[in-house]
Amino acid sequence: MAQGKWTALIALVAGLWVAVAALPWGFSTNQAAVWNDLIVGLAVAILGLARIFDARVWTSIAILVLGFWLAIAPMVLGYSLNYGAFINSLLFGVLIAFLGFWSALVVDNPRLPHLPTVFASAEPTEEERERPY
Repeated sequence: MAQGKWTALIALVAGLWVAVAALPWGFSTNQAAVWNDLIVGLAVAILGLARIFDARVWTSIAILVLGFWLAIAPMVLGYSLNYGAFINSLLFGVLIAFLGFWSALVVDNPRLPHLPTVFASAEPTEEERERPY
């Protein structure tokens, strides 16, 4: 998987978790929390999927913004006293924001070192042979 796409895959899974976790964690007492997490989670999942197939920086920035919103939403929407909802939104918001930030950094940025790929060929490239380790 190309560099940056793994972050989008994790964001997609995290977005799906946020979307479906509202009911099991007891968010149902606050409808704003349920709708917020459902909409934001699905949006993150869709943007993560879009980022996997089309490496545009705007998808990564949108994931970053939605992650930031998810982290502060309990305080803004007034469900920070619901411990499960608060912790879930805060932790996944920070995770999603970080993934969006990292994904935006690696989009077509030749100055960053490239991470090794899992499915790389066993034969080293000419550049790797000349590189002093």
